[in-house]
Amino acid sequence: QVSKWVSVAMELVANYVDYNSQQSLSAVLRWCDTAGTVPLRDVADVAKRQKLLEQWTRYAVMRSIKLEMHLRGKEWEGLFADSISGTAVTIHPSLTRVGRTSYTIQNKVTKSDSQQPLATVETVMVQLDASLSKAVPLTCSDELRNLRRDVPSLAERLPETFAKRPATEECYLWACEVRPSDCDLLGHMNNANYATLFDDARHAAGYGVDVKLAHIDYVLQAQAFEKLTIAVWRGMTELHLNLEMINAAGATVARAFMVTFDPLSRL
Repeated sequence: QVSKWVSVAMELVANYVDYNSQQSLSAVLRWCDTAGTVPLRDVADVAKRQKLLEQWTRYAVMRSIKLEMHLRGKEWEGLFADSISGTAVTIHPSLTRVGRTSYTIQNKVTKSDSQQPLATVETVMVQLDASLSKAVPLTCSDELRNLRRDVPSLAERLPETFAKRPATEECYLWACEVRPSDCDLLGHMNNANYATLFDDARHAAGYGVDVKLAHIDYVLQAQAFEKLTIAVWRGMTELHLNLEMINAAGATVARAFMVTFDPLSRL
């Protein structure tokens, strides 16, 4: 995954495994992770920029993600299939909200040569203390507020609450284990790999229709070798899907709500 700066954006070259539509959600999240500190380039004070960079990379964890895919699976695969030397994508991040202990970044993901929209991703990050156990006030919050941009939010497209998990017999249950290679420098499973496991679980459950919208809520931090179970069940309509990741103690690790593309519509 080669990258370079483009104005206030970052350009990446997609990996071959990203071409598979079943990897599209996790691919987009990995790309946005890589470009996560791009907004800090506009902080004029070098010392404060460096301090923010350290805080964002070492002590900020993801609390939730809202995502909209602009291409169906076959369209996604077709876009990358004609590439000989790798398809470049560009991540355009905007800092859209600055709270007391958290901030929101919205990323527009496009194909670099044509600027064709691929996805929109909205992430809520929380700043933690050095022990990574407690939320603390944001570093240099005034500088961050100066970077804030007003852009339309995905919040109206996705619910803020998640459905209560029904009885076990009403769910499809899929067992998995966190690999050491799934974890990042903070020592827990990287956010993109939650999406990979949720995608694997829904395909195993027989729900293979391409995802249009997704909302993932990160509750706990999964560790290497932790055994997990993912419950999958239908939502209010045939296009709605609920998923919940549970650890061996029965606690919720993460939740997801997905809306698939309508197979009977071209929209």
